[in-house]
Amino acid sequence: MTGAFIALAMLLFFPAALLMARRSAVDARGAALCAIFCAPIAFAFSRLSYAAFARYGLPLTVAALGSGGTIPGALAGLATGAFIYARLFRVSAGALLDVLAPPAAIFIAVAQLSWLCPWKGFPSVLPLCEALAMIPVAVVLFVRGPSVRTGDGMIACVFAYCAARVITEPFYEVSAYIGFVRVAQVSAAAYLLILTAYLLVRALLAGAKPLRSAVHAGASLCALVVAFLAMFYEGSASEMAMCVTLCACMAVMAACAFGLARADKEAQRA
Repeated sequence: MTGAFIALAMLLFFPAALLMARRSAVDARGAALCAIFCAPIAFAFSRLSYAAFARYGLPLTVAALGSGGTIPGALAGLATGAFIYARLFRVSAGALLDVLAPPAAIFIAVAQLSWLCPWKGFPSVLPLCEALAMIPVAVVLFVRGPSVRTGDGMIACVFAYCAARVITEPFYEVSAYIGFVRVAQVSAAAYLLILTAYLLVRALLAGAKPLRSAVHAGASLCALVVAFLAMFYEGSASEMAMCVTLCACMAVMAACAFGLARADKEAQRA
């Protein structure tokens, strides 16, 4: 059943990329070739990231031959593939990422539904929430079309998934751990931190007001620290308090990221 959902997600990924290419500067042929080029790289990154944290004591090369994968690994592979393709064919990597962003959001939504299978041992509401978080992202990116600042579409896609994962991960019954730390939650938080740092640097280089940008970045960092503290007290805090705290932290980070992106656009127009 899981394989069927993944196959459906892949079937939707390619036509969605072609549909998005019609609204961008990337031609349909280039979008199709880029999607085909990136798919195996994303799969390889997904498998290797899963195998790297496999809890069965197997060597990485052996664990990579099994089953399983991670969405953060797939997203990293997708971005890597897009940058390699852009370098090889001398096209804009940001434009390619914007074309691939809505298909990636659709892929994540459909792939997460595979965890609704009853034998997986997961509360069905968790992956469903993650899937539902990606659907409006895909719709908005399709309707809005390519971003003024190339690459923002993929940033929104990755940010939405990682924020949703930070919120839902504490409630999963089965997770990969390093010590007492949940790997999926920390990796999602790391993505959010990297994206926020990128938006901050980009805004400053564009000439945005340093104080305003620093306030956005500082508030985002404080929210992430609070989220980590909530993760640390996972066993002692109530589920409702944990959920509300993490939702509030992710909302603050999303607002700050939007503020940094807006400051960057305003600086470009000035």
